[in-house]
Amino acid sequence: MEIIDDFLNYLKTHKNVSEHTERAYYQDLSQFFALSKKSYETVEKKDIQNYMHYLVQMGQRSSSSRRKLSALKSFYRYLILSGLASFNPTQNVIYRKKIQDLPEVLSKEEIRQFLSILGEGGSFYAKRNVLIVEVMYFMGLRISETLSLKVGDIDFQTLLVPVMGKGQKQRFVPINEALKKRFEIYFSHLSFHRGGDLSEEDFIFIGRSGKKLSARFVEKIFNKTSLRLFKNAKKATPHTIRHSFATHLMEEGVDMKAIQELLGHSSISTTQIYTHLSKTQLKKIYFESHPLAK
Repeated sequence: MEIIDDFLNYLKTHKNVSEHTERAYYQDLSQFFALSKKSYETVEKKDIQNYMHYLVQMGQRSSSSRRKLSALKSFYRYLILSGLASFNPTQNVIYRKKIQDLPEVLSKEEIRQFLSILGEGGSFYAKRNVLIVEVMYFMGLRISETLSLKVGDIDFQTLLVPVMGKGQKQRFVPINEALKKRFEIYFSHLSFHRGGDLSEEDFIFIGRSGKKLSARFVEKIFNKTSLRLFKNAKKATPHTIRHSFATHLMEEGVDMKAIQELLGHSSISTTQIYTHLSKTQLKKIYFESHPLAK
């Protein structure tokens, strides 16, 4: 980019920077714009934040990450000083080495294997367990939201399900035709299991007592299945399924604002941390973008 060359000439002339710094800043800025696939005029604050998060995920050294952020800040100060930009997307962006611990992300194939084990035997309870995971993965619900669903919540006409999230905040989450059919089949089994017609107030996921399942009970099912499939009881948890839902949508290019709405996050910053790119996607971006990796 010609604008980067102009910036580096400015640094050399007015700031007397070393050749080493000049070279490093050129590489830093080139990397950022190659990864973001944006021009300097269209970069937003979230792009800078996502880039810093990407560096942490890639295991970049703190000193290098701080230098890369410094390069971006200096670049945009230069643009504003030169009248080439009126907005500084790096303003108030800081580097944080530590990020919130994130759970495992299951691949789509691992989720299929997990569902296959849960469904073994074909009993009513096996079908129930499979649908619990499918609801969490298809809709991105928390375990508490999933177990609170009642028969009357599933609207087969609008295909929108009211979900009561944290802080008693309601949102509407869509279901697709595949999940609609799964609900229809399961409801027929649930009706037979209950020995009669279903009431709209009946909980969808019940235990042998006929009462609503507890989150602890479902977590035990997850632990047992995860241990069998992955030799690790903690690899697949209810939170992992929700996290996989968000990550897979992000990999498919779904807008982060839409993911925020589906997850029921009140702040987009929560979603930015929560829906990190998977290692597979990070490698894909790297090999497609880095000039020496092609």
